[in-house]
Amino acid sequence: MGDAAKGRHDLMKVSAERLAQIAHRAIHVKGLETNDFIVVCIKVDSRWRDLVDYLMPNHDWQQYRDQGMEPIARGSVLASLAEYLIEELPDLKDSLREACPDDKAKVVVLDDTGGTVYQIEPQPESCIQ
Repeated sequence: MGDAAKGRHDLMKVSAERLAQIAHRAIHVKGLETNDFIVVCIKVDSRWRDLVDYLMPNHDWQQYRDQGMEPIARGSVLASLAEYLIEELPDLKDSLREACPDDKAKVVVLDDTGGTVYQIEPQPESCIQ
């Protein structure tokens, strides 16, 4: 695994709990099926800033920088975003178009160097300690 992929993998590991909660919410609150949405985890200060601003307009990212933290956008989006990501990152085509098993949700981690697709088991907040 290269340094870029390792950085995204590390971001996935530290964000996994919250991403699992987001996936659970998409299913149980929004009523979506696992293949109807993608959970995204995006480094805000990256080439994906336009996407972050589109998904979370007017969010105050400076508050995280002021605390010495790197801002990370996390949320769920409709699976149609996959086509945009495929245009930007053609190497992800197969993994973005592949269906998830019913007990998993797709996660895409994005940073300046590219993106990595994962599958995660949705978990309610009360199950994660």
